[in-house]
Amino acid sequence: MQVAVVHDYLNQYGGAERVLEAIHDIMPDAPVYTSIYDVQAMPAFYQSWDIRVSWIQRLPYWRRLFRHYFMCYPFAFEQMNLASYDLIISSSSAYAKGVRPRPGAVHICYCHTPMRFAWQTDQYIAREHIRGLAKVVMQFLLRFVRAWDVQSASRVTHYIANSQVVAARIKQYYGRDAVVIPPPVDLAPFEDVPP
Repeated sequence: MQVAVVHDYLNQYGGAERVLEAIHDIMPDAPVYTSIYDVQAMPAFYQSWDIRVSWIQRLPYWRRLFRHYFMCYPFAFEQMNLASYDLIISSSSAYAKGVRPRPGAVHICYCHTPMRFAWQTDQYIAREHIRGLAKVVMQFLLRFVRAWDVQSASRVTHYIANSQVVAARIKQYYGRDAVVIPPPVDLAPFEDVPP
């Protein structure tokens, strides 16, 4: 069976990347497709992985302007050639679930959350201090991103959510059920504190 793993972006290290590492541990020979890969921002051991980037990495100043290219990501993920894979596992909180598997392939999406900036736009705009004309343009363009997000949700065979809250969002936005599998986390030992 030919397996591919797809992840939104590799330019910051957080919880989604730890989930990606757990997936990679299970499927170490699977290539990892992503939009951009900043070698300097990621742990050194990622350099031993088979990481394949999209054309977004060739755009000017992609490290600094990657958020500004938000309308490009749907096209970049749809254009990834995954025709030879029987199983696709996407790790997504944005665009990775929008890849186009070949007919008959299985696509499992581990969803960290449906894209917050598209579905909770007002909170995102306030948090990022986007104002004026930029705010109006972003609100307009994100309508198209939301429409694409709903349409591309049907390309997923099975959803896995990282929590009940995310499973409820998947149901609300995509009309799909999800199995809840909490992400792998390291918990520090704790001590009982007397009352």
